[in-house]
Amino acid sequence: MSYLRHYGKATSDGIDLEIRGAHDLCYQYEDTLLVSQVADHESQMGGVSVYTRHGVKPLLEERSSYYGVAAMEDGAIAVRNGTTNKIEVYSRDNTRVSEFQLPSGKHKGIAVTQEGNILVCDSANDCIREYEVDGSLRRVIQNKAVKKPGYVATLDSSIIVTCAGHEPCVLKLTSAGKQIWKYKDIGFPQGISVDRNGDIYVCDAENKCIVMVTPDGAMSFKMISPGQLDNLMPFSVAVSRDKMAVQFMENNRIRTFRLT
Repeated sequence: MSYLRHYGKATSDGIDLEIRGAHDLCYQYEDTLLVSQVADHESQMGGVSVYTRHGVKPLLEERSSYYGVAAMEDGAIAVRNGTTNKIEVYSRDNTRVSEFQLPSGKHKGIAVTQEGNILVCDSANDCIREYEVDGSLRRVIQNKAVKKPGYVATLDSSIIVTCAGHEPCVLKLTSAGKQIWKYKDIGFPQGISVDRNGDIYVCDAENKCIVMVTPDGAMSFKMISPGQLDNLMPFSVAVSRDKMAVQFMENNRIRTFRLT
C-alpha cells in the first residue's frame, strides 16, 4: 500500500442525515454512501439506502432487517439480512446474484477481502468466517485473541476486527488469523473503517469518540471528540478519501465530516 497523507483533523460539514432504521455504513464509490437499514415497527420495511450529493434514495427495500453492508471493487454489494440470517449479494445494477445461509450464531459486521470474498463476524462463536460469493466456506478464523468479534475491515491482505470480550480491543490479523498487533486503549469498540492510507478509524461507544489508529498499531489519537458527536455514542463509521460518515447508536442520524 502507498501511504499518501495521514489526516489529523475532522470537521463537520454541517450535514446531518435522518435515515429510517440506519444501522451500518460503507462507501460504494468515492461520493456514494450506502446505509443498511433495519425494519421499523410502523412500515416493517428495511433495506439499503444510498446517499450522494443529489440526496438520499432507496437502493433495496424488503420486509427484512439489514444489519450489515459492504462494497466490492466492481460496485457490487454484500448485505447481511438479519431476518433470514443470510448474506445476499447484488450486482452494481442491483440484481441479486447470490444468497447463502449463515450457521447459527450472533452475526455482526461484514467486509470484503482483496479477493472478493466476504468476511462475517460471529460474536457468539468467537470467530470470523470467510465465504466465497457463492456461499462456499473458505476458512474459519478462530484463536484465543478473537473474543466476541463485532465489526471488521480489511487492510491489504490483513484483517482488522473490533472485539468486545472481557478485554475490549482492536486486532490486526493475517488473512489466516495470526495476530499481528492488539490495540487495547479503547472502551467499547464498535464500527470500523480503513482509509486509503491504511489508517484505521474505530467507533468507541463508551467514550463517545472516533479513534484513529495507525496501520502498525503503534500510535492513536481521538479524531472526533464527544463534543463533535453531541455526546452521543457512535456506532458505525465509513471513510472515503477525505470524507467520513458516522452513524449514532441512539437514533437514525448520520453526521458527515471532512478530513484534513
